[in-house]
Amino acid sequence: MAKIIKDIKKLKYLKIKNKIHPWLENKIQKIRTLRERQAYRSAKRWGTPAGVALILVLTLYSFFLPKDRFQFARERVLKNPKDLEAHLILAEEFLKNNQLEKAEKELIAAENIQKLIPNDQQVLGLTSKLEELYLRWQEENPKELKKLISKWEKIISENPNYRDGYLHLALYYFKLGKKEKAKENLSKALDLDPNYEPSKELEKIIK
Repeated sequence: MAKIIKDIKKLKYLKIKNKIHPWLENKIQKIRTLRERQAYRSAKRWGTPAGVALILVLTLYSFFLPKDRFQFARERVLKNPKDLEAHLILAEEFLKNNQLEKAEKELIAAENIQKLIPNDQQVLGLTSKLEELYLRWQEENPKELKKLISKWEKIISENPNYRDGYLHLALYYFKLGKKEKAKENLSKALDLDPNYEPSKELEKIIK
């Protein structure tokens, strides 16, 4: 249940704006590109030798800048393609930036690596993280979101008084842009528990 509460808070925080466009793969590359452009402009002004020298200085300087989490993970994967934790970090970073295809590739890689690890050697935290990230990927992917809705519709049909089931459906339908279906399921959740705070928060967002 903590997951759906977190999702509702996230929707409230974003104020239902359009999804943020993916940013450049990492800050270091962005800085390096900027430095190179600055050097190129300087080269045109000061002449080729000075420009080349400036490119070298600025490029070397960029190597001393702190690396971000994404770059560390990418370097780890290059050194060891079977680094499960590094693939999970990359998947999480791609999900943050709505790069769903890249996130899916990292999740598939992580899942394949995990299958090769004997059960008694698996790290529980990494297994849980893989499941959590896979669910996040599903919730951001319209096709997968429809599968989640089908799953929860089935659960509700078997447990018609399951408040959290209706709340999940309300959230997922809203993410799909089906506002009336979202309202319908939210209304059932509120009928079952009018004072449940997450339901009241989602009601404010939908309206």
